[in-house]
Amino acid sequence: MKTKLHKLFFSLFLTFCIQGFSAPIISNVSVSNITANSARINFSVNAQNSTTYAFVQINTTPTMSGSYPPNGPFNGTTPVASFQDVTNLIPNTLYYYAIDAYDASSQAAVTITGSFTSGGTPPSTTNAVVSNITTTSAQIDFQVNTFGIQSQIEVAYGLSATFLNTFNYIANTATNTPTPFTFNFTNLTPNTTYYYSVGGYSNTLVGNRILGSFTTSALGLTDNEQKAKFNLYPNPASDNFTIEIDSNIKSVEIYSTQGQKVLTSNSKDINVSNLSKGIYLVQIEDENNNRSTQKLIVK
Repeated sequence: MKTKLHKLFFSLFLTFCIQGFSAPIISNVSVSNITANSARINFSVNAQNSTTYAFVQINTTPTMSGSYPPNGPFNGTTPVASFQDVTNLIPNTLYYYAIDAYDASSQAAVTITGSFTSGGTPPSTTNAVVSNITTTSAQIDFQVNTFGIQSQIEVAYGLSATFLNTFNYIANTATNTPTPFTFNFTNLTPNTTYYYSVGGYSNTLVGNRILGSFTTSALGLTDNEQKAKFNLYPNPASDNFTIEIDSNIKSVEIYSTQGQKVLTSNSKDINVSNLSKGIYLVQIEDENNNRSTQKLIVK
């Protein structure tokens, strides 16, 4: 009889020891409330009869560094639900997390690891319209909604639909509604087709791009309703020519017959000795913003 009682007491003692000193248990792990910049990591802790604290770590690599302030204390022998809100996330980015629990005797639970991807809606670009097209300039208006994510607004353009070589970042902003933006193309070549792309993007979210094209006006003798009256002397010219005009000159631009700008000046005396022989178009703008164009022969 004593032997049976001894066995019973020993069994109860072992059970008490196991229950009293077992490592805490983490369970019921999930991730919820995922947004572009935050998420909630849910879990439960069974303290196994020893006061326990849980620690959550998060990083963009599986290697953890640092942790949030401890969750707890947890007590008892049943799972207790808890959570950790993680913030300042990068949109559309894969994150790794780890959950550890330590009791008063520094016994650790088995580390629970996992991952999730932060959310975020890519910027949306709409209503792109090109207007005010001239021989050397144009204007584009469009709208971008970045859905609250800090984003770059970009206009790119070039002479090929597959190679846009000029990039302009016109804003760095976060919007929650379609917001208007305007960009002015300048220093363009007359009678030339330009291809463009407009849109917004963040570091991790690239929105839709609106692609299109426009053609600048051809340079001619009737480009402007208001004319600046002037003469070129001598014409043909070999080395130099002079612009005879009553008003002051604001700018002079010389184009080849293919529409390529080959020379600019703001002087009445122009040196063309570096130009090849041929026919050119001289466009002048005076102090009153009147413009006119005449042919020049370089011999």
